[in-house]
Amino acid sequence: MRLLLAMGCALVLPCGVLSAAVFDLASATDLFVPTFRGNAHTTWVGWDTFDDGGTLSEVINDTTPDLGTDPGSFVTTSGEDHLSGSGNYYSGGTPVAETVTFATHAGVDGFTTVIVQAMTLFGGWGDVVQFGTIDGVAPILVLQSDNQRTSFGTTGGSLFVKYEIAGPITTPEFAITTSGFGSPTSFDQLVIDTLWSPTGYATDTAVATPEPASTIAALIAIVGFAVRPRRWSSPSLRR
Repeated sequence: MRLLLAMGCALVLPCGVLSAAVFDLASATDLFVPTFRGNAHTTWVGWDTFDDGGTLSEVINDTTPDLGTDPGSFVTTSGEDHLSGSGNYYSGGTPVAETVTFATHAGVDGFTTVIVQAMTLFGGWGDVVQFGTIDGVAPILVLQSDNQRTSFGTTGGSLFVKYEIAGPITTPEFAITTSGFGSPTSFDQLVIDTLWSPTGYATDTAVATPEPASTIAALIAIVGFAVRPRRWSSPSLRR
């Protein structure tokens, strides 16, 4: 329900946001650059190989990010070898079981936004990818989409995940899991951007268009039903 409401908000309602960067996963050929990247009180870390500079036949324990400017780690917790021959992440027939740590700005009070993005090298997603909590807070949006990448000429998969956490983050880590066996999941890149702000959350969000007309109608109905009985405001109004 939270995912549907978040998608509905991005698609059909202003939700108190006067302006926002809305990224479209359906037309993506690469990961998006959040509007706040490189600003004060931000961090950026990611991987496009997952071998920690070692061999390509090992349990991943990668503490040397390839992308961004900040430290982090990507660790397989199941004891399985999830490395492909080219260094990208590939779960094979076993479930995804990873813990990711990242740097964040340690402000006082305020609001922290975390955006996680991932993409496959080619081919769509083999399973629903699940993201755990950060400091006990679940993501407000998890959008997983297959798309047609013109740069490859083949179908690929993209993920966009957003967390909104009141105050600074105490334990900057989250788990990535899948529940099934036999459906491989791959990551060509995985990137985490964070923003701490004294005034509000980042407004960057994502959609995957074109959405079927029936889906949009259902989202309008769901959001309308959820909003009518009570008054509420988006945390982004605090900006």
